[in-house]
Amino acid sequence: MANCSPQCNIAGAYFPAWLACGLGAFAGTWLAHWVGSRLGITPHLQPAVLVYPGLFVAIACAIWLIFFAVS
Repeated sequence: MANCSPQCNIAGAYFPAWLACGLGAFAGTWLAHWVGSRLGITPHLQPAVLVYPGLFVAIACAIWLIFFAVS
């Protein structure tokens, strides 16, 4: 049972990989919103209640595949 889910060793403490993916996805979604607002495309991303959660999930899955997927 010890190898069921990937874990990240951060400063000697083990955290589940999904937590790292969630934090990275939050930062990536915030960054995408910031860039979009600077470029003026944020008003065109409608409905925002669907766009941003979808972007969050896409970034979280991408982080999972890049860093934690087993080949």
